Amino acid sequence: MGHLIADITENISYSGYYFPELFQKFFLLSPIDFRKYFAANKFQFCSILSNFFYAEDTETIKIVFRNIDDEDRIKLVCGYTFFRLFNDLIMRDKWHLVELSIREAMPSKGDKNRVKKAYMEFFEGIDPGEMTECVLAESSERQRKRFFELLDEIDSSVCQ
Repeated sequence: MGHLIADITENISYSGYYFPELFQKFFLLSPIDFRKYFAANKFQFCSILSNFFYAEDTETIKIVFRNIDDEDRIKLVCGYTFFRLFNDLIMRDKWHLVELSIREAMPSKGDKNRVKKAYMEFFEGIDPGEMTECVLAESSERQRKRFFELLDEIDSSVCQ
């Protein structure tokens, strides 16, 4: 399975095309074990998924998130690799994609605390020398606050 995922990642990266319909059908028809393995391999998963984010292909993003189990989704968005992707989206002012990811990944109200804790750990772990790459120091607090406000908004809509 690892070789197949690596091949998919490589072909998407080097071809310049990501064929969303083909990927959607492939993903939907894949056995559950493959999707579980795919989600567990966070680096390659995020490499492939980033193509869909940068193309703002919300349909493919939704299909992927809706077809991996709840625990795998929340583990994925709580991972360092995914937060790097979030950070890049935030820097590009693509908050709607961050919101989409969180909304799709949080099946329950209790998951908000896991995401919040993981995000704080990510933010605290950024090396100051790396800060300009991730976020500008003066805007980091504002972005962090906005991220948590977004979590609260999503949390309140999940409860209704």
